[in-house]
Amino acid sequence: MRWSTGLRCLAAAFLIAVVGCSGSGLPDTARVTGLVTYKGKPVAEAQVSFIPARGRPASGATGTDGRFTLTTFRPNDGALLGEHTVTIAKTVPVAGQEGAPYAKRQSVIPEKYGNLRKSPLKATVTAKGPNEFNFDLMD
Repeated sequence: MRWSTGLRCLAAAFLIAVVGCSGSGLPDTARVTGLVTYKGKPVAEAQVSFIPARGRPASGATGTDGRFTLTTFRPNDGALLGEHTVTIAKTVPVAGQEGAPYAKRQSVIPEKYGNLRKSPLKATVTAKGPNEFNFDLMD
């Protein structure tokens, strides 16, 4: 079967649209790591999110040392390029409700950091990096 020039161009345009610039069909991301501390001490088991104005957010959890690595599409692939509002949240069950299936929870860091509209935290992820972000949270 012979393809006309028009059909070949249409097929090529379709493939470019499907594959995208990164070759995977997904928007470009860059590896993002960092450290979360509160009053100078590492915050373990906190949820860190980088939320762009448009596109998919990236998230990750801090380890016992307060360090995190973000994921957007694939494990540890980082965050979309550009500016992000950063949220950080850590909650624990209210005293006496540990282990209850629907335990009330309370924040152990100031709640403003976990609120997208109130968080003062910002980060810009670049293709060249380094994208190492350290957040020392205060009251």
